[in-house]
Amino acid sequence: RLKEKLEVIKQTAIGGTVPDIKMRDENGKEISLNDLKGKYTLIDFWGSWCGPCRRESAILAKLYTDLKDDGFEIYGVALESDLQLWKNAKSLDKRIWPNVVSLKEFETEAAYDYAVTALPANFLIDKDGKVIAKDIHDEELDAKIRDLFSKD
Repeated sequence: RLKEKLEVIKQTAIGGTVPDIKMRDENGKEISLNDLKGKYTLIDFWGSWCGPCRRESAILAKLYTDLKDDGFEIYGVALESDLQLWKNAKSLDKRIWPNVVSLKEFETEAAYDYAVTALPANFLIDKDGKVIAKDIHDEELDAKIRDLFSKD
């Protein structure tokens, strides 16, 4: 079990190639992370009950609006226990990018595959799925992503 955990940590460390996530959105449609290859993507693990996650929504919404046409994507992974609370938070926070949800909270496969044990958690991946940053937030997140697009 420890060996498995070390493999997960290595795979999601900076320089590692992340595993695919296949989860469903609020309409039951399966959305695969691999469908977003070819774009810089922020994998954003969050919850409607997580205050820091909710506060960060404004920065994410601005980044997404400003850079989605340039090849930036966000893949939101909600770890929830109540579907309606998630839907309400997603709407209030203007999370208009692809969002998937698990009602098993941290007991979901994606949380295990990414060694997510606390929220917020995120992984910034390049066009090939390699981790270029993780667990960066607020102004640091905004600056890192804008810097990527100022060089491309």
